[in-house]
Amino acid sequence: MFLMCVIVLYPFCWMIVSSFKASGAVMSSPPRFFPQSPTMSNYITVIEAKIFRNFMNTVMLASIRTVITVYTSALLGYIFAKFVFKGRETVFVCIIATMMVPWIVTIIPLYNIFNQLRLLNTFMALILTGMVSSYGIYLVRSFMYQIDSAMIESARIDGCGEFKIFNLIIIPLSVPVLSTLGIMTFLAAWDDYLWPFLVLISESKLTLTIALAKLAFKHYTIDYGPIIAGSVISNVPVIIVYLILQRRIIEGISLGAVKG
Repeated sequence: MFLMCVIVLYPFCWMIVSSFKASGAVMSSPPRFFPQSPTMSNYITVIEAKIFRNFMNTVMLASIRTVITVYTSALLGYIFAKFVFKGRETVFVCIIATMMVPWIVTIIPLYNIFNQLRLLNTFMALILTGMVSSYGIYLVRSFMYQIDSAMIESARIDGCGEFKIFNLIIIPLSVPVLSTLGIMTFLAAWDDYLWPFLVLISESKLTLTIALAKLAFKHYTIDYGPIIAGSVISNVPVIIVYLILQRRIIEGISLGAVKG
């Protein structure tokens, strides 16, 4: 386990240490782990590029997509787990089948659709494509089977409406799996690159991953120092969130995998 931890953590340690190296020293031969003359110039370059605006764009988009995806997955997972209607299993199988379709296959049709809707270069193009998650529906549905249906029936007898049951009873009982799905969705939205790269044009609307990529090739050469410094800035919030909530991830996946 110690050896595996070293293998996994070494790239992160190298990234952090190399962010304080001069650009020419990052790819020096023979390679050196620690910088001979530590410098903050890489971070200064990144800050001068005004990526804080792109950072906030990423925080906003990832948060909105996470909230919407978690809620729609919880709602649809609840419907498929607790409601009986004609064609339920067929519809669910069709939803799960979409998980087998590679994301790259849908990019051109999606681009044409958003182009016709005149939503290119807008945040809506990123939000709408992440509103529903097939995997999220599957994960939540598996968890919902463990909720006692008698509790739902009792609420209905007392005159509680379906949405009130869902919002006040089902969601609080599903916090472990929803926390897991929220973390996974946030990380995926935070690291999203290809789709934002295709639809966003204005500098003020770029996400952090796209801004760092453009900064890397700004002068038609790869400047590794600022790239690594920007990567550190980009990864620190994600690592902090994961370390704080890793118990929820393990708990939610284990609970959601009990039945399916």
